[in-house]
Amino acid sequence: MSFLLILLFALIQPEGSPLRGRVFLNDAYKTPLYGATISFPSLNIRSSSGIQGAFSIPNIPNGTHPVEISFIGYKTLKTQVTIPSASELEFFMQPDVLELDEVSVTGEAPESEMRLSSPIGTHDIVKLPLLTLPRLMGEPDLIRIAQNLPGVKTESDFTGGFHVRGGRNDQNLILLDGVPVYNPWHLFGLFSAFNTEALESAEISKGVFPARYGGRVSSVLDIRLQDGSERFGAGYLTVSPLSSSFSYGRPLNQKTSYLMAIRRTYMDPVFWAYDRVNTKESSTPFGESKTSPDNHYSFSDINLKVTHSFNPSWKADVAYFRSSDSFRTGETVRSTFFQESEFRENEQVLGWLNHTGLIRLGYHHPRFTVNTQAFISRYESDFSTLAAFEGDIGVTEPNTYFTTDEHRFESFSQRFRDVGFQQDATFFLNSSITIHTGVQWLKHSFQDRSTRLEYENGFALAPNGSQPNPRPPITRMSTRTSGDSLSTSTIEQSVYVSASVKIGSLSIFPGLRATQYSLRNAQHVMPRISATLALNESWFITAGYGQFTQYMQVVGLDLVRAPTDRWFWSDETRAPLTSETYTLGFGGTPRSNSRFTMEGYYKRMDGLMGFSPLAQTDAYLNSDIPQFGSQTIHGNGESYGVEMLWEQLDGPVTGWVGYSLSWAWNQFDELNRGDRFPSRTDKRHDIQTFWNWDFASDWSIGLLFNYKSGQPITFSTGFYVSEPDPLGVGGHVGSDNVILQTNAYRLPDYHRLDVNLTWRNRRLLRRNTEISLNIVNVYNRLNVLTIDNQSTIELISNNRLRVTPKYTQLGQLPILPVLSMRIALGGDGK
Repeated sequence: MSFLLILLFALIQPEGSPLRGRVFLNDAYKTPLYGATISFPSLNIRSSSGIQGAFSIPNIPNGTHPVEISFIGYKTLKTQVTIPSASELEFFMQPDVLELDEVSVTGEAPESEMRLSSPIGTHDIVKLPLLTLPRLMGEPDLIRIAQNLPGVKTESDFTGGFHVRGGRNDQNLILLDGVPVYNPWHLFGLFSAFNTEALESAEISKGVFPARYGGRVSSVLDIRLQDGSERFGAGYLTVSPLSSSFSYGRPLNQKTSYLMAIRRTYMDPVFWAYDRVNTKESSTPFGESKTSPDNHYSFSDINLKVTHSFNPSWKADVAYFRSSDSFRTGETVRSTFFQESEFRENEQVLGWLNHTGLIRLGYHHPRFTVNTQAFISRYESDFSTLAAFEGDIGVTEPNTYFTTDEHRFESFSQRFRDVGFQQDATFFLNSSITIHTGVQWLKHSFQDRSTRLEYENGFALAPNGSQPNPRPPITRMSTRTSGDSLSTSTIEQSVYVSASVKIGSLSIFPGLRATQYSLRNAQHVMPRISATLALNESWFITAGYGQFTQYMQVVGLDLVRAPTDRWFWSDETRAPLTSETYTLGFGGTPRSNSRFTMEGYYKRMDGLMGFSPLAQTDAYLNSDIPQFGSQTIHGNGESYGVEMLWEQLDGPVTGWVGYSLSWAWNQFDELNRGDRFPSRTDKRHDIQTFWNWDFASDWSIGLLFNYKSGQPITFSTGFYVSEPDPLGVGGHVGSDNVILQTNAYRLPDYHRLDVNLTWRNRRLLRRNTEISLNIVNVYNRLNVLTIDNQSTIELISNNRLRVTPKYTQLGQLPILPVLSMRIALGGDGK
């Protein structure tokens, strides 16, 4: 298919060609200028430079044309360019003699294919005010910022994942330079593992995303790293109470550059000091003992990228990303009573790790571009728990005593790896038609294993129950083991073709994606189409339709979220998840400095995966780690709603107000008597508003407020009492809660105000420094994470019942002030 398109393209004479370039300040550091205007007066074409000074104009008629580059506070640069141009152009600007106290710059950055095809449902997060938005841990967090957009929701303050338009967290495709990344969170989901300082762009699409993206049904988060040449010997050091991050990039020579970004926590010494302070020694008739807490937590992430330009047309990238978290809690006991002088109790160990690497080769021609890349993505997670329980003292024969203790060890591990190859090509046929096509090959390897070991030890005592001399030997009384495992390997192959066609004021974006999945020998053809109609210079309407398929899902407990949530790939017994999405929107710029958009959507999903009620009950009652095996069930999902966003783009006060009204439903034959019920992602009303005020030349204040309807929760709606069995056979005795409906209740509404106060242009160690005070949950709202029903019922005389109601609410983040500092290095240190 690609060969035929290239042949067809070669026979068509293009009417125009794309132009790429960069705008810099004419200084020793080649400082990029963000927001410079590039205009062709004779053609009535205008564009503006992005955050790294880059601009791209898709189609300019071939020939020589005058061009003007202007920027407030700088002399207008007038020159001529010849189209087509074989290389990227560079323009250098001189400061004007007149110095201005304050400069306000507006302009639209070049739009990507995803932004063009879905202008309302796509946002570039990097273009949001990252440095003035309140930050949870003092550092800008990519995904936390995305959660403040309409249609993007989170389950709690402690959950780094996000839900888009009624979808689950696993239904979002997260790409880092085109490589899929799994579970990219630190601190159990409190914030993401992506270092914002290293990003060129980060676009999230909530609607009908282009055909080049596959494997998920709800959204795409496409993250691109900067090139080192965009830094020109510059970087940043960010310091917060939780961690420090460092980023730096520079050219090595005229053709090669590098970028590196590193972040690490320094919580290790805090845990070490806590353990030392809380070590306890005790003395008993059986001997001396010393109990030492053993706690540890650390996280780190690193981004490395090397870029080499062979010539103006050929460019190669090599990139590597690593993110890791490690957590341990427990106690070490040293005792003189047993022959084993040291053992561990109440231990939990948890860790997860991401590795990605890629090699990419790109070719740029005025009439087409081709990118080829190979990559590997590996994710690992491990969870284990060790618990010890004291046993009873028993008698085996007269004057012979023994005591027992019970131990339970459980572990759960996941390993999966993607190895992939993909090639993408874009053809600029003329000023009205652009074609995108490509092929992708992925090999998925996945395995997980869970183990449960229970054993009981016995210790002989002296006839009077005291410690014998010599110390007693340890005897293994019993051992029980269980567990399950799953191993899967499959190949996913895809081909896609899409286009952008402009006919007057109408722009159409048709696309088709075909996928073959080897494990089920399944084929899926997914059409997608979106269109935008410009009503006038200010207003437009847009509509879209798309089909999507997902071959893997994450399945966890309904009532809790844990690192043991399990990933399953589709196989002979598990059908893939499929989805249909419809969108209809309206938007525009009522004033030059504001923008309003509104979009409605409807989405239906078939093949949602969950665990059976019996498996969930067994996990709650009998195990800290789920032993689910293959006990999965399948159902359907449906979501619909409308989203609105008003943005104030420039002026002393900027920000936005977003609102979404939405519904999300699930239906499983095995749950809720087969009736549909609200999904945990269902939050009927959702309001987000952010405003930043530059109230002085070096000071700004940002206010972020969120309000959300309470999310559904499964809660017991009844009780029953069981009495002793008169036949003496046994059975449970006491009271139990009864759950009759799934997600039939809701938590209280959620609302929170966060504040960011920023002091810019300070000097520290002769470096430009920015100091920020972030206060999370300013008025200390008790937002409820979950409710635990601890009510009891007992039978008293005359068949009367006594009910003791008791409910415990577990809250989320309290008021949390955090002070952070950002220091500019190298060229940015000016």
